[in-house]
Amino acid sequence: MNPLQTSARLLAISILDTPWNKAALTELLSSALSGGPPNPSTLAARIFFHCGTERSPPFSRLVEVLAADDDFRQRFSQSGAAKTAIRLQLQPTTMQAMVSGLVTLPLPLIPTVHDLAMWLGLSDKELEWFAGINRRQDPKQNPKLHHYHYQWQPRAHGRQRLLEKPKRRLKAIQQNILREILNRVQPLIGAIALEEGFRLNYRKTRTMTRAQRQSFCGITVNVRPNLKRCEYETLKATLFNCVIHGPLSQNRDKRHDFRQHLQGRVSHASFLNPKRGKKLQSLLEQIRWD
Repeated sequence: MNPLQTSARLLAISILDTPWNKAALTELLSSALSGGPPNPSTLAARIFFHCGTERSPPFSRLVEVLAADDDFRQRFSQSGAAKTAIRLQLQPTTMQAMVSGLVTLPLPLIPTVHDLAMWLGLSDKELEWFAGINRRQDPKQNPKLHHYHYQWQPRAHGRQRLLEKPKRRLKAIQQNILREILNRVQPLIGAIALEEGFRLNYRKTRTMTRAQRQSFCGITVNVRPNLKRCEYETLKATLFNCVIHGPLSQNRDKRHDFRQHLQGRVSHASFLNPKRGKKLQSLLEQIRWD
């Protein structure tokens, strides 16, 4: 990593730990930059211009803005960066006040970073570990120290997609945050994804409440994974008719191995719902194949 990127990242870390208002940001920049250059007040104004004033931007966005700033680049260029290192500035671990629109929602009160660690059931050191402050998630580090399993999955058109699967402890933390915070604030998950630089496929995105049938990849998931009722009833009727009228009467698609086809569908149903699958398996075993 070159000196410019290193300086931008260090300053971005300090900014993220600072209340998001111009006065606090100017004071932080003045201390971190030892008064300048760049001029702390004008740099703060430029940061707000590019990042907005409503909420603190993502870390990656701050690094991008700082690294592209002409005055910042001039001071922390390759030639002079070694003599003018950024001094990391960390504020007391107090969270920003809750946004007014969220005050009435049933959200947990987490005033400090220590309270966040306690709410997640972690020590302060463990919270730092999961937040990646010590940079052990860097690709150059031992993959065993990472919080994700990585797997490349081929796509139909030939390109591959990288799957990042959280490990057990991180997954439990993410589920807790999802259940106790994100699910209690409505389009929010989508807004966070966009802020972090991800692109949503709105054709595949929709909100399904508990009162609706929640389906994913053709599987109903309201309470537990299950077949859609219509699919279950259709399969049960097919098996019943095979018992009464023989399997040839139901093999309308002229499948070469209709028996294995039915067994596969019953096994799939049994995997999703063993109780229902047992009934279907009983019907399957009553079919005469001779």
